[in-house]
Amino acid sequence: MSDSPMFDTLESRTLLSAGHHHGGGHGHIPQPPSAAVQADLKQIKTDRQQLATDEKSLASTLRADRKALRAAIAALATTLDPLRQTLAADAKTWRQTIRADLKAIHTDRNDATKLAADKTKLQADQDAAKAALKADRDAIQKAIDADPTAKAAEDKLAADSKPIADDLAKLKADYDQLKKDIDAQKGTTTT
Repeated sequence: MSDSPMFDTLESRTLLSAGHHHGGGHGHIPQPPSAAVQADLKQIKTDRQQLATDEKSLASTLRADRKALRAAIAALATTLDPLRQTLAADAKTWRQTIRADLKAIHTDRNDATKLAADKTKLQADQDAAKAALKADRDAIQKAIDADPTAKAAEDKLAADSKPIADDLAKLKADYDQLKKDIDAQKGTTTT
């Protein structure tokens, strides 16, 4: 690492650019960056390194956890297959219904009364489809959660993933703070 201003500027831009992949998009870093912005960038760098370390150290554990979860779910095939078939059939039916609604809207586009009714029907069908498909997915998840082996595998994966989830939450907070500090340096306010 260098203490040169050029390196720091390039590093700041790299870190900010990397932020776009984690909900960034904070704009251009003012030059020279304020002490708060510099501290934010340093914290982001530290937290990104921690994330990389945790991802590397947990990779084999999480791979094993995902494999165990897949095996537990595969063992539930006799229970899950009919639920999955229902989901697929419902999704197909709702796609056809919504496609027909869109066709009616296109056909009736020059009749304001029919068009309004078609749009109302489309919205109602979209809402009903969303609810029906959510219920189907929830039934699948409920069946998985009801199985002790699958539930234990899910819980282990969640627990073992916690350091990475915590790292990501910390990075989001870091980027939010960076945005606030950039806005403060630029003399703007955030909502």
